[in-house]
Order: sequence, then C-alpha cells, then structure tokens
Amino acid sequence: GSEFPDTNVVVINYDILQKNIQPLHARNWDLILTDEAHNLKNEEAQRTKAVLGDLLDLSAARMLPMSDRGQLVHLTGTPKPNRVSELWPLLTSSRPDLWGRGPKAREIFLNRYQPPNLIKKKMRRGNREVEMIIPMDGKPTRETELQLRLRGSGSFIRRLKRDTDLPPKFRTPLEMPVRLSKEDKALLREAEADLEQLVRRVSGTDVRVGEARAAGVVISAISLIDPDSPNFNELARVRRNLGLVKASHCARFILDELEDEKDMAPENRTKTVVFAHHKEVIRIIHEEAEKREPGSSLVYDGSVKASDRQPIIDRFQTDESVRGIIISLAGATGITLTAAARMRVVEPDWTPSNMIQIEDRIWRIGQERNVDIGYLSVAGTLDARIGNALVDKMESDEKAINTIRFRHQTPNRVSPERTTGTTPEKDQNNAQPDLPF
Repeated sequence: GSEFPDTNVVVINYDILQKNIQPLHARNWDLILTDEAHNLKNEEAQRTKAVLGDLLDLSAARMLPMSDRGQLVHLTGTPKPNRVSELWPLLTSSRPDLWGRGPKAREIFLNRYQPPNLIKKKMRRGNREVEMIIPMDGKPTRETELQLRLRGSGSFIRRLKRDTDLPPKFRTPLEMPVRLSKEDKALLREAEADLEQLVRRVSGTDVRVGEARAAGVVISAISLIDPDSPNFNELARVRRNLGLVKASHCARFILDELEDEKDMAPENRTKTVVFAHHKEVIRIIHEEAEKREPGSSLVYDGSVKASDRQPIIDRFQTDESVRGIIISLAGATGITLTAAARMRVVEPDWTPSNMIQIEDRIWRIGQERNVDIGYLSVAGTLDARIGNALVDKMESDEKAINTIRFRHQTPNRVSPERTTGTTPEKDQNNAQPDLPF
C-alpha cells in the first residue's frame, strides 16, 4: 500500500524499498529476512543499498538497523545466478567478520575465486588513439575451496531437492539433424552477425560466434546487458530470429515423441512441458500441435488472463487427453506441472538460474517419475553451441555451491542435478585442498 504499516511484522517487496527508506530506518529490527535474496546480487543497485547499505563505501550509510539480538537471514534457491561475484553482497552483509567489508575485501574475494580477464582495447581520445585495459569477468576458480569455506564458516546452509525423496532429473542437449531452408539459413547468418556486433559492444571482446569457445563468451556478455538499454532490444531481436529458425523443427520433434506413445495406456504416457520465449514461436508450435492432434495442447503465456491461469494448470494436471502445455516466462515460477515428467526447451533463457526455475516446474514435490529435460537445437548452428555452453555453465555453477569434489578424483560426467557429493580418498594428505581458514 501507500502507507508504511505500524505493525510488528512488515512484508515489503523489493520494488518499493527505496521510497520507504525512512520508515525502514526508523526502527531497530529483530529479524531481517530477504526472500529470493539473489535480487540483491548487484551491490550498486538501489534495492541492494536500501537493505544492505553501500557495500563499497565504508563511510556511507549502513544496512537497515537491527536490535541487539537482531539477525539477518538471506533465503534463495539460486545464491549465484550467473557469477561467483554475485555471492559477495550476501556474504559480506551477513558475515562481514568472515568475508570482510568494503572494496578491498571484495577485490581479494574476486582475485581468489573469480580472477578478472584483462582485455586490451583501443579507443579514441580526441585526435589520438589510446590503449585501455578493461577488466572483464573471469572464470570461477577454487570452487571446492570456496564451498568448503561457505559451509565450514556457518554462513551458508544449503538444502538441495536431490537430498529429499525426489526422483532424479536428467538434463541433456538435444541437437536435431534437420535441413534448413534458404530463408532459414539467411536468417541464421543475420542473427550470428548481429550477435557478434552485440558482444563486441558490450564486452569489448572481438569474437566470431562460429568459434566453439564463443558461446560461453556470449552467455557472459549478455548477463551484463541492462534491460533498459538499446542493447537489450537488439538481443531480443536476435533471440527472436533464432527462435523462428527452429520453431517448426522443434514442434515436429516434440510431436513425434508424443505420437510414439500413442498406443500406450494413458497412465503410461508422458506429458510434455514446452518452454519458449516469443509469442510467434509459441504460436507456430501450438498450430502444428493442433493440426496433428486437436485439443491435446494448452498454452500458458503472458496473454492468458489471470482468471484463466489456474484452470489451465488444473486441466493439464488432471485431464489425460491433454498431452502437452507450452509455457513462456509467465509460467517460469509459481506453478506446478508435475503431471509431466518431460520438458523440451525450445528457446532457453541464457541465464542459468532462470532455466533452473523453469525446470523446477516439473521437478518439485509431488513428482514421482524420473524427469527428462531436453534443450532442443538445430545441429551445427549458433543456437546449438549456446545450448551446450548453457548446460556447461550449469555444471560449473553446481561445482561452486552444491557439490564437493576433491583432488585426484575422476567424477563421472552427469547432469548437474544428478551429481552427488563425494568423499575424500584414503590418502588425506593428497585429497584435501589447502584451505585458507
């Protein structure tokens, strides 16, 4: 509402924190509980400063005031949405005695766990050309050490779904060997060229998206794009073109999978959740489904009225004649689709933490079957390389905060959500990493 409540418990969302900063600072709180705390991943964002203070200026205003017995607790299922650096605001605010505070402490943290890449870039200053050194996000290092410090310090408690009675989840890149039309090839070439220019503008890195290593660079670069910038609009156009290239091929692949089960008893068939971003892509997939099996697929996207949303979910969950549902980001959180044990991702979100939220629509309490997540792409295209890099990024994130492995062990290459913690080998001196506790 418009007035700050005079109550013992106040629930407030992140969007209106800044304009309520005075009443928030007028009390000493016994408990500050930040739900979905990854919203505070950027220490320079206004919402972060409203709760945690200016983490990079030791002389500036501190976080919301607490009583002598006050506690700060961050809750999140994705503490590291993209980069190790995004852990820093949560760690320094909750346990500055362990992780330090201020710009120097942050620099030490990043140099150890995410050393920056220093890129030379020539720029014009007036009439002369100068060479600048630009720091870019590097790759995570010492993931096992970081996780042991997190857990051993008592500043981090992690509970995973796989530690419950949930069945396994398998995540797989699926490249479809299809023949593209001349029009599709031209659209693909245009998208690749546009993406090259976009990455160059955002990151200062000159890459060709045809190179194998470039897909990871693309994912890192787009995570830096401001949603209010022209670059974001350009990215949306590139992604739309990629989606249109693959939409009809993905539709046929998904419908073939469903038809393969047509002769099975209804209780033995597997329903499918399809994820896509753009309305045009969703429309193409749904129209193809209606041609082959009218009435068997539902759509849940931003165009669905709020009053119609729950009835759509209920029908998918209970009606055996419904074989599939196509969802967009409108269905990325807050809904349960456990009647399906299969998901096919047509247009992946290029942020790993967002994809985990989407996958969790079917991998959640109530799921009784093994879950099959497939990332669809056309073999040999930019989209395929980005899809593979996205899955690799998820595995990297897994190593940083979920799974402990020790030196001299050879882990099996499995889906991140199927990886389990390992134990040290007999030779403890060789197995244990050197920890700076």
